Amino acid sequence: MAPHYDAAQSVLNQLRSRTKPEDVLVHLDTVKNSLAETVDIHEDPDTLIRSIAIQSLLHIGARSFSDGMGSIEGEDAT
Repeated sequence: MAPHYDAAQSVLNQLRSRTKPEDVLVHLDTVKNSLAETVDIHEDPDTLIRSIAIQSLLHIGARSFSDGMGSIEGEDAT
């Protein structure tokens, strides 16, 4: 399993379930604090949580874009 998988998955699940933005921010702070206690001395928790949040948003956005393109291409075929 990739490092920080559980942290990343929890953030992704929050975003997928359309949790209120303020609740997502609280969750990100909680995850960041948890990472601060467990990460290697050479890893910065702020950088890690930023990367997790951005990658999660990009993942959701890519899926949405792909679904949108699929529906557009499907409409052209009819």
